[in-house]
Amino acid sequence: MDNNYYLRGKFFLNKFYQGTIKIFMILILSALSLSSILVTAYMSQSYAEKTFFQINRIIIVLFVFFTIIGVIFFYDKLIIKVDEKRVLYSVLLISFCFSIFLVFVLNPPLRGDQLSIYENAVAMNNGDSSVFDVGKYLQLFPHQLGLVLINEVLFALFQDKTILVFRIINCIGLVVLVYGLHEICKLLFNSSRVLYIFDLLILGCFPLFYFVTFYYGNILTMTFATLAIMYQLRYLKKERLMRYVIVSAICISIAIVIKSNSLIFLVGIILQYLFFLNHHMKKRIWCIVLSILSVLIFQNCVNLYYEIKTDTTLEESIPKVAWIAMGLQDSNRGPGWYNGYPRIVYSQSRANTQLAAEKSIDSIKDSIQKFIKNPRYAISFFGKKTISQWNNPSFQCFWIQDKIENENVGSYLINEASPLRKIQESFMDGYEFLVYSMALICVWIKRKDDDLSFIQLELIFVGGFIFHIIWEAKGQYTLQYFILLIPYAAYGMERVIKRMNLLLTRIKIRKHIM
Repeated sequence: MDNNYYLRGKFFLNKFYQGTIKIFMILILSALSLSSILVTAYMSQSYAEKTFFQINRIIIVLFVFFTIIGVIFFYDKLIIKVDEKRVLYSVLLISFCFSIFLVFVLNPPLRGDQLSIYENAVAMNNGDSSVFDVGKYLQLFPHQLGLVLINEVLFALFQDKTILVFRIINCIGLVVLVYGLHEICKLLFNSSRVLYIFDLLILGCFPLFYFVTFYYGNILTMTFATLAIMYQLRYLKKERLMRYVIVSAICISIAIVIKSNSLIFLVGIILQYLFFLNHHMKKRIWCIVLSILSVLIFQNCVNLYYEIKTDTTLEESIPKVAWIAMGLQDSNRGPGWYNGYPRIVYSQSRANTQLAAEKSIDSIKDSIQKFIKNPRYAISFFGKKTISQWNNPSFQCFWIQDKIENENVGSYLINEASPLRKIQESFMDGYEFLVYSMALICVWIKRKDDDLSFIQLELIFVGGFIFHIIWEAKGQYTLQYFILLIPYAAYGMERVIKRMNLLLTRIKIRKHIM
């Protein structure tokens, strides 16, 4: 009797877990699909990083939307005859060649955090430990240490070629990322037609390719986070081999060391182990412990390396809660965007982390009170904040490049006045709407599916969406979640094309009868 109650309890908990994620996913994708066709966010190429909003040109968005569907519909029967591996290898080759092309054609100078990462890596390579002094970049932002370490190693090997080498590594990382997403799509849907559509769709994700020039670890952290998901799915869906769990744990650890916001992926991975392996308590515990332990080891190894190298103890820095406080404040750049608050509150607290945390919590309380007293302001604030991140079709891929003064291929690609830039922006706008709407169709069709592995990407996407409601806003942060929708969009499009083929067949039959 007790055992039956226990089993019923687990069944209810799993259903509640799946249902909650799917409801959130449907609501979020519905809102994003609607807003992406009506409004778009963009920013000028100036260093100010200010977000602007404009009413969308719905006709252009729909033109791009139906053109992409039409092209894939037309080539559907042709490409299905081609060997699956040949299509994949072609896509990987195109991805690498286009990425390398962008690296050499654009070659933007470093600025902002990119420049700080490079300069601190060079300083550490030269034995300058003053970069950890109170108020200096690495003391304020120790979460950048993993990225600095990578660049320090590269600088020791390649000296003044470090920036170019890092960007070429990004190109390789992007190819691995595309492969990882392809394999995830294969594990989730096991359909050649869905895979072919995915392979075509991923080539249209232009922002992803432009980010290979970004000297900030975005591509690499996306690559390792995607591989972590891929290996976890292989463990859960194919063979229960612990080596998959170990590799997944190592990959997510590297992703977090490079960029700490990959912790959202770790939470998703842990929750999947928790619910997917509910009949295997020992395996569930081992998988979760390995994942957490691996992250702690990697993080502490990086910190320990710098403590030994500088013969100092890493000081406490700006508290994370300061970024939440900033995410609930207005900014000249946009609601919840960077306004310098973390540095300001830390400086005002005289580098006292605890005092800065207390002031940040007070700021959060003030923001919440303001939202409660003025609901209209709250709706406007979070509406604009969401649109500025999730309905910026370029995901800041043009902003991260610097304006090219001399006329060349690069200037035609990225300069604001260039017709080619405007064509790309229009395409990205339609592409974004396509991915959101087709992913919504996929989630709706699969809403009653009991396969827990299917909600892996949904879980991480919902987690990322909720996290960035309160955290610092940036379009570039949301790209790593957007690409997780592309396998879902491929499935949604496959179902739409299947319906179109069925409709055409019926029309032909009726004409033949008449």
